[in-house]
Amino acid sequence: MRRGFVLLPPILPNPFSNFITAPPKPSVQSQFILDAMDAFSQREDDRWTHMTESIDLLFARVGEIDRTQQRMASQLDFSTKVMYQMLHDQQAIAKQLEVTSSVVARLAEHHQQPNSAPVRPDPNSSTEVLPSRSAHPSHRS
Repeated sequence: MRRGFVLLPPILPNPFSNFITAPPKPSVQSQFILDAMDAFSQREDDRWTHMTESIDLLFARVGEIDRTQQRMASQLDFSTKVMYQMLHDQQAIAKQLEVTSSVVARLAEHHQQPNSAPVRPDPNSSTEVLPSRSAHPSHRS
């Protein structure tokens, strides 16, 4: 058995049905429900608008906090570099101070030994004279 299509005669518009009727007005109860649904929908729209505005403000604040943290991290890195440089400089100064103090100690030892003091000739006589302590520039009053 073959299946086929059945041709139906075309539906012609009824000349007496050319007018359109308006939908019936909703009843009082239906209108009350529709108004309540509309008010609820408006409140929900307002809540979602407020929620998205709040989220936008929150993201803006989080962005500010992130930028502040990045600046603080940069400042901390810089401060750390400065502290390391100061430590390096302090160690270099300590080494210089140690060398200077050992040189001063040797000079003090050398200066206290009367036999090893340099002898300067007296221009007015034929003998050599030991230098006096007051002749040294650091011992002048």
